[in-house]
Amino acid sequence: MAAPGVTVDVSDVRRAFARIEPVFREEIAFAIAEGGEDVVRLARELVPVRLGNLRDFIAYTVDKATSTGRVGIRTGRISTPRKNSASQWPSVYGRFVHEGTRHIAPNPFMVRAAELARGPVQQHYNAAINRSVKVLHGEYLAAGGPRKAA
Repeated sequence: MAAPGVTVDVSDVRRAFARIEPVFREEIAFAIAEGGEDVVRLARELVPVRLGNLRDFIAYTVDKATSTGRVGIRTGRISTPRKNSASQWPSVYGRFVHEGTRHIAPNPFMVRAAELARGPVQQHYNAAINRSVKVLHGEYLAAGGPRKAA
């Protein structure tokens, strides 16, 4: 004899969650990009500029698959009169500027930029969540809204 119980069909819930993820992921990727732009803009304002090469190599990337973003200094080499110097590699030189050396005081411009952008970045995430809810709510209403119990 089978134990008494209740069977609940959750297929509608599974379909709803399957629909939520792509909408939410797309909106979050957009928010990450907006936040990345904010941090890059602030970092470019805060970085010390002699020639502008380090400033020009500050960039962000977004990985939609993992919903993550990264702000940093792009790798690459620039042409300078001084061969084999750190200034040819902005990502190397940027670390010296940011972390400091025994000859250069640290200037953590990236950390300061991230701290200054914290509020605007949070606003981008809140807006993304709100946009996702509005899209999904509109689809929910278009599908007939709440169903009546049988």
